[in-house]
Amino acid sequence: MLPQYTEPAHVVSATGHRIYVDPSDGRGAELVRSAGAFNRGTLAIWDRTLELDDWDVVVDVGVNYGEMLLGAQLPPGARLIGFEPNPRVLPHLRRSLDESGLAVDLHEAALGAAESEATFAVDTEWSGRSGIAASHRTDAAHDIETFDVPVRTLDSELSVGESEKVCVKVDVEGAEFDVLAGAQSLRQRAAPWAILVEVLHMDGFEKAYLAEEYTMRALDHRVGELVTIPPVSARRVDELLSGGWLHGQDVVLTKRHAP
Repeated sequence: MLPQYTEPAHVVSATGHRIYVDPSDGRGAELVRSAGAFNRGTLAIWDRTLELDDWDVVVDVGVNYGEMLLGAQLPPGARLIGFEPNPRVLPHLRRSLDESGLAVDLHEAALGAAESEATFAVDTEWSGRSGIAASHRTDAAHDIETFDVPVRTLDSELSVGESEKVCVKVDVEGAEFDVLAGAQSLRQRAAPWAILVEVLHMDGFEKAYLAEEYTMRALDHRVGELVTIPPVSARRVDELLSGGWLHGQDVVLTKRHAP
């Protein structure tokens, strides 16, 4: 049973920001129950990613309620950009960002491989399982509502200087490869960049491709540090990421052969 609320449901993040949620959304309720940290592995690898460099720009693709922006130690002075198309989440996210005082440039759009309009499938029971219908991957048998949303590319929406360092988080329930395809200019830049991408819904061959195409790192739970996943077979990549000692839900991508 969901908890009862006498005021707008919210949680105070580790950085002191209020994160407002829809209490009828299972993900929102769980965020409150866990004091904003129910997905501790993802939060930990995000922290390690933010520590890789002195980032000038931080981008959150698939903001949801905003805990990855409002609950992390962000680089001082970095430009903050977010993308979130879910109309059920947006009112709560806007309130959280407004009260936070952080200057987040929020784009109410999805990201993909090309600019278009798409059907967005909203999971009415767990907002984090929502995504573009054509690429949506979930094992949940939940009720779905659909909305038409604009789709943009990261390259078209992200204007950065040649020397600016860019850190990106991508969690879009199956459209991760489309987001990467729409970020070619970013990935080809000489300046440092890092992309934290969810691989939970990818098969072994997709993850092995990432290990071959990029320097791919995962979080070692034993020491709390990032370790490189070598370009090996799909079976071996799956074994490494499902062995329990690595956080297998998300990986960090940087330019191939980057130190």
